[in-house]
Amino acid sequence: MIEELLDFRFSDGDVKRHLETADTKTEKTLAWQLFASVLSDSLGMVLTPIR
Repeated sequence: MIEELLDFRFSDGDVKRHLETADTKTEKTLAWQLFASVLSDSLGMVLTPIR
């Protein structure tokens, strides 16, 4: 799973661009939400935080 996350983080251009250009805390949060959403769609499963 970690390997898939890293591959996806660096291979999807849109996600990579959003993560690299995020300047504020809010932009970074939204970029990581986009990353999680796109990853969830590509894996075909819902990702939930572990508490």
